[in-house]
Formats: sequence, C-alpha cells, structure tokens
Amino acid sequence: MLEQGGANADKEVIKNSAATAYVAGEYSTVASTLAFILAIVNYPEVQRKAQAEIDRVVGTDRLPTFQDRESLPYVMAICKETLRWHTVVPEGGDIHWF
Repeated sequence: MLEQGGANADKEVIKNSAATAYVAGEYSTVASTLAFILAIVNYPEVQRKAQAEIDRVVGTDRLPTFQDRESLPYVMAICKETLRWHTVVPEGGDIHWF
C-alpha cells in the first residue's frame, strides 16, 4: 500500500533511474568514440584501408547503413577492436575482490 505522496516518490525514483541510465550510456559512447579517434589517428594505414573498403562498398553518394555491415568486415573489425582495446568497464579478469 502506498503512503501519502507515494506516487510522487515512485515518479522521482523512475525519473532518477532513467537519468542514471542515460548518463551511463552517454559516458560509454563518448569514451568509446574517443578511444576510436585516438587509435585511428595513431594508425593512419588502418584509416586508409577502412576508407577504401567503405568507398568500395558504399560509394561516395550515401552513408553506410546497418544493411552494409556484412559487406564491411574490416570496418566492423575496427569497431570490435576499439571496444576490446578500450573497455569502458573492467572485464571479469580485471576485478579483484577483497
């Protein structure tokens, strides 16, 4: 049974939970994007090879879509490597329980 003001408290919990999820998602996206930029600047040959693959598959008159993913294995490998190389949260092997 809800106490007086319980509905308002529930709304506040929902609002705060949604804000936390948004901020967590935003941080992880920004961190991954910055890691990608750092890597691509340090390895220009990777950038050239990825751009050549995009130009070959997509051309120059449109942006890639999700339907192009299977035809862009090198670009997809770069995306996966970025997430592997710079994880936003520690993986199981990095956690030490005391």
